[in-house]
Amino acid sequence: MKSFLFISILVLTSSVAAIAQTDKISSCPKINFTDPAGALKPDEPIPFTASLSEEAEKFNLQYNWTVLGGEIIEGQGTLSVKALQKNIGGSLTLTLEVNGLPQECKKTASETVFTDPPPQIKVIEEFSITPSQIDRARLDNLLASLKNDPSATAYIIESFAGKITRNTIERKNHKIFDYIKTKGINKDRIVLLNADDDRNLTRFYLVPSGTNPPSCDDCVTAN
Repeated sequence: MKSFLFISILVLTSSVAAIAQTDKISSCPKINFTDPAGALKPDEPIPFTASLSEEAEKFNLQYNWTVLGGEIIEGQGTLSVKALQKNIGGSLTLTLEVNGLPQECKKTASETVFTDPPPQIKVIEEFSITPSQIDRARLDNLLASLKNDPSATAYIIESFAGKITRNTIERKNHKIFDYIKTKGINKDRIVLLNADDDRNLTRFYLVPSGTNPPSCDDCVTAN
């Protein structure tokens, strides 16, 4: 009988301790994150905001953020920070450590976001044509792409074989600009380059804002 009583008391004590521990854990505040709104750009500060449930009000808390793949540029020590990604594209992970909570409480939480890939230069057309002519249909394709991206710039590289005269090159440049003018496109959004080559070649590029222009050694900008 004594043995049974001892076991019963032991079980009851363990149950009470377990209930007390569960109550402690249930009184711990929860850490939540608010996802950044809108499209995330790799070259722009990314906001991170955390919040704690009402159980946190009875504690004197301090906040420390660490970041994987970037750096904190604003708000360290608060619940709202801004981070800047070091490497273009990919992901950014922020971890919030909450100091001042009881030992049994979870003190850290993490959030990962993915940024948009960097914009890429687009080759719209690449073709060969008689030096004195222009291809209006292909130009229309380039101008349509330009209208669809108001922040982009169009690059036209006209390469000419060595025997082509300067007058022929200038006449072609004027034809291109005159045709663009009839389409109501701002001339400042078009960069026309001339280059010497071993063949006649026309290349159309769409260059989004923030993207490097196409490489063209020894190119001359046409006016």
